[in-house]
Amino acid sequence: MCSLDSFTALCLVVTVFTQPGVSYQYFGTKTSYFVTADTEDSPVQVDGCRPALFWNLARHGTRNPGDDDILEMGETLPSLRDQIVTTWEEGGGEMEETEIFSLIEWTFDLQVEDDSMLTESGRQEHKEMGQRWGRRLGGLTLDRDRTEVRSSSKSRCLESANAFLEGIFESDTPDIVENNKLLRFYNYCPKFITEVDENSETFVEMNKFRAGEFFQEMVTRVSIRTGLPMDVPQISLMWDMCRFGKAWFPSEVSPWCFVFSNEDLKLFEFQADLKYYYNDGAAYNITAEMTQPLFADIFSKIEEMKSSEEANVSILNFAHSETLQPFMTALGLYRDEEDLLASDWGAPRQQHKWQVSRIASFATNVGLVVFECEAEDVDVSSEENQSSSEGESSKEYSQDTISSRGSEWKVVLFHQEKPVIQPACGAEICSLDEFLGTYRHLAEEDFDAVCQE
Repeated sequence: MCSLDSFTALCLVVTVFTQPGVSYQYFGTKTSYFVTADTEDSPVQVDGCRPALFWNLARHGTRNPGDDDILEMGETLPSLRDQIVTTWEEGGGEMEETEIFSLIEWTFDLQVEDDSMLTESGRQEHKEMGQRWGRRLGGLTLDRDRTEVRSSSKSRCLESANAFLEGIFESDTPDIVENNKLLRFYNYCPKFITEVDENSETFVEMNKFRAGEFFQEMVTRVSIRTGLPMDVPQISLMWDMCRFGKAWFPSEVSPWCFVFSNEDLKLFEFQADLKYYYNDGAAYNITAEMTQPLFADIFSKIEEMKSSEEANVSILNFAHSETLQPFMTALGLYRDEEDLLASDWGAPRQQHKWQVSRIASFATNVGLVVFECEAEDVDVSSEENQSSSEGESSKEYSQDTISSRGSEWKVVLFHQEKPVIQPACGAEICSLDEFLGTYRHLAEEDFDAVCQE
């Protein structure tokens, strides 16, 4: 078994298991990036164009739980594990012998000072991501002197940035500048804090679902399986330990996942969707509006690139889930036609787009590549195949040499390293004018005025 201080490459291979609860790999915002990443790394090319700017925003990689969670896990789970084992030894519960032995071998070694620290799997997520972008964009990302790196001040983001840069440059990496106003803008927006983040109404649908029939039936199933009377806080803590363990060691079986079936885990996944749809999704207008600093930065970097041959051409940003999800909301990605409701589970609307396990995992990222193209007869091969759904397109474009007749500009938008259909034009590739026109209102907002209560 892998341990927290003996991580090996083998632990990074995502394996499908047949035991209860283990074959399921989607755990809300704590899903491993090894599950969601697009590992295709062939050069990103557009016919008649050359890549001119790369702007990327990435969440930090897999981390440890927060300090409160570490304390609760350390105080509660060992005794809960002992109760499950004792009950099984006395003939209670429905767990298998191998599952019980896995629980017996489980240890929890984290201390409060380890809270929220980047794990080795999180470093590997970003290092491999950096390597792939280096292969996709070649000289654009390999130009150290024209690379600009910004990060949240949190250590998990700074270490993710370092790992990403090691993936591209190996050594002699560019400096990292901390910029919380750009990358933790939500902390500077009183209206968001009051009306969304600290508003109990934000969590009404999630709480309805937890109190509802389907979730309570899951509580009963877990109680039967463990042989112990369980409540929602205990089961939620076991789920947290299950999903953190799975993200730390994607190829291993977290013993706490054995208490759940795949259907149980899907209920937790939907609960997370309800939480983050209202907290970071499209339910409140301020969530998109407060991303103004990101759009202003994008507009600024595009203008600098077009006007100066000395401008930075690779802009790398490292932040948080609370940064990425509102940004995706502002871009118009994964928009559901109606607000997500607790009552959607078991109904036709159970299928929805805002699935945080798939779109907001650890190390999730949104990238923008701006291309300079020939002014006439630009042939973009991917525009011929617009029937694919959002996020299901390919990067198989061909490249030509830019002539001296003038330039047009094109934009490709990536999510988790895969090109997506852009709301700005309904295609994989938009003109720069279409992109700028769609988001100009966000870039030109007065952040302080918008965020004023």
